[in-house]
Amino acid sequence: MNNNFRSEILNFISTGGIKLHYPEITSTTVTHEGSSTEHRIRISIGGEQVITGFFIKHILTHSLLDAALDSENPEIENKSFMEKYNSLPSGTSFESATKETYRILTLIRNVITHNKSKLEESENGIKFSYKQHQKNNMLTIRISWKCLAILYAIAVIRSKLNPPADRYHQLIISAMYASAFPGVYEFSDVQHSKSGIPLQQVTLDRGIKWRRRYRVTNTVLNFSPTDNMVKITNRHRIHPEESWAGDEYLVFLDEQHYLVPGEFLDENGEICKSELVSWRRLNEVI
Repeated sequence: MNNNFRSEILNFISTGGIKLHYPEITSTTVTHEGSSTEHRIRISIGGEQVITGFFIKHILTHSLLDAALDSENPEIENKSFMEKYNSLPSGTSFESATKETYRILTLIRNVITHNKSKLEESENGIKFSYKQHQKNNMLTIRISWKCLAILYAIAVIRSKLNPPADRYHQLIISAMYASAFPGVYEFSDVQHSKSGIPLQQVTLDRGIKWRRRYRVTNTVLNFSPTDNMVKITNRHRIHPEESWAGDEYLVFLDEQHYLVPGEFLDENGEICKSELVSWRRLNEVI
């Protein structure tokens, strides 16, 4: 039943014109003659006309992530937000990004459900700030539309991941949340009011350029006979005017598929084989 519910929401979101800041993945082949880019976007970061109102869009997206987390952690179903939030893991950047995305979307969802009149919309984003009289909790948020669009995309991508999520998808979601975080200008929820726990940032071990990624589909490998290094000989070089874009490589090795971010190659396009195999592709959401 939970999976049916998620599928119905996903179908509505995909056909309802909801604008989401997805990564833009462009299929690319690289040969000695140069690179050939296929302008078929697997996932687009924008351009759709938004035809679904903010309230409905938010409730649906929050419900989708909530259902996914319940499905993966059946013991938290029907528990309060604080119980759910405290039960969710946060040992990795990916887990923290998921947990804090859920936290932000839940605060806004609760205000939409119980105190719509407190919420203000503007061309810059949404905000509200008020104290719950009976519980004495201060609820505050000031957040940009761009940040919300990224958080909605995280929720949708995260709901499509069948655990365990592979390293690539964990990295992209972490990078998306890290870029969204500065767009939360003010934040206070029940968790913050009761326990003093602020909204959490995530730490990435290196910069990942998630907005546009050139995915090389004809990756050519060269194995060193003297060490454990593997070299990608047809590396795609990002144009200077697209310094905000990244490269990545589909690899077929030992009967398995891997998706290796260019950010994890050294300056010579090399990577340890033990590092390469850690990028085994378990999900094909992005």
